[in-house]
This record gives sequence, structure tokens and C-alpha cells, in this order.
Amino acid sequence: MKALALLLLATALAGCASNGYRQFYQAHATAPAASAAVLLAGTDTPRLQRVAADQYADTVQKYRSQGYALLGTAAFNGREEKPERALAQAKEIGATRVVLSSRYTGTRTDVMSVPMLTSDFAYTQGVATVNGRAVPYSGSHSVHGTVLVPMAVQVQLYDHVAAFLAKLREVPQSGLALAGLSAAQRKAYERNSGAVVEVVYEDSPAFRADVLEGDLITAVDGRAVRTPEEAQAALAAAQQRGGSAHLQIIRDGRARELTLAF
Repeated sequence: MKALALLLLATALAGCASNGYRQFYQAHATAPAASAAVLLAGTDTPRLQRVAADQYADTVQKYRSQGYALLGTAAFNGREEKPERALAQAKEIGATRVVLSSRYTGTRTDVMSVPMLTSDFAYTQGVATVNGRAVPYSGSHSVHGTVLVPMAVQVQLYDHVAAFLAKLREVPQSGLALAGLSAAQRKAYERNSGAVVEVVYEDSPAFRADVLEGDLITAVDGRAVRTPEEAQAALAAAQQRGGSAHLQIIRDGRARELTLAF
């Protein structure tokens, strides 16, 4: 009976579980179109890399600098999750790589109603008429059923975070992936326009010019740029002309000038 109770408890816990990597998945703000990345094909299996919590951000950024696009992320706190669930989400969206991190945050006590099997005996007796004679009888039989029993369950909780990536078919010639200013960045930079450097691709003109992630580009070749699209268009025009492009940037609150050689 004890073994059966444990089996029922395990079944109840499994029934409550869902794929947190799917439930809390969010596409990245600058995720590329499906045609711009080499997505998972057929029966291929994504590559999974598990890292410590303090190495997660650097690992993801390293992949991005090597030409991987960040398709999306999932972050949530909950029970221990099997890595296979992250791989299942990766297959669903076509990601070829998954960077995964989990950090224990504490234990919580939950009360669950678990179905338990019950067994009892029912007794019957009476008098039956057989060939005109009264004949007493008695007997018993088993009665089975279920009852919901509250049980305290210790649940270990973890902060889970996963990044889903796929290789870009082509990276910008300048070597930069740019993004618009977030609300926090507008406040930090004290301006509403410009293009934030999100990724610097390795061995590119931007990499060799020492452009850094987090730099804010405010002008290209002396012309102000208000958006990432304007900055990319100005860089593409400079690349077509050949030679170089001169960037005006803000880094750590200070204005700087850098030159990209194509």
C-alpha cells in the first residue's frame, strides 16, 4: 500500500508539471526572420550547453559574436526541469543551440490532494426461502474505492534560464548588430536617438576598430543617426564606397570617435 501511495504521489506531481521553457518562452526583440538563419532541420538534435548562472550571459554573448542569432529566451522560477524540455522547445522553434542555466533558490512546502486506494469488507445476512423453508444466510465481500488525502510535499525551486540560438546565414559587413534605445538606456544616455551596439562580430571591421557592446552610435561620417536602421544604412553606404567609416559614439558617458576600415 505504501508503494502504491508513492506511485500515486509521483503521478500527481508529474501531472502538475508543464514545460516551463515553452510556457515562458519569449522571442528576442531583434530576432531575425526565419530565412536569415540556418534553423534546425528534420530529425537533427539541438546542441545543449549547461553553464553556471554567472557564466550564462557571457556564454550567450560569445555565441552571438561568433555569428549566432538569439531567437529567444525563457526565464522562470520553478521545480527542477529536465534538459530534454529545453531541447523540445528548441526543436519547436528551430534553434540549433541551447544555453541553459539553473540555480537553486530554496525549498517550498506544498499541500497536495493525492488519490489513495481504499479497501474494506461489507457484510450481509438475512433469511432466504428455499423449497418453502426459511434458511438463514450470511456473507462478506470486498469494497474498493479512492479517497483524496492531503499530503505535504517539499518542493525544491530553481531559477531557470535558457537562450535559443541559430547560426546566421550572413552577418553585416560592418560586423555590428544594432538595437534601439530601451527606456532605461534613454535615461542612462540622456537622449532619445542613436543606435546601441548589441553584438560585435569577431574578426570584423567593428571588432578590429575596438567597438564594444553597449556603445551608442550617434553619427556615421559626420551625419547623425537616430535609429539602428539609419546607422546600418549609413555603414552599408560607406562600405560600398570603400575605405572607411567614421563613427561618433558615447561610451561610459564620454563621446569618442572610432574608424572602421573596410
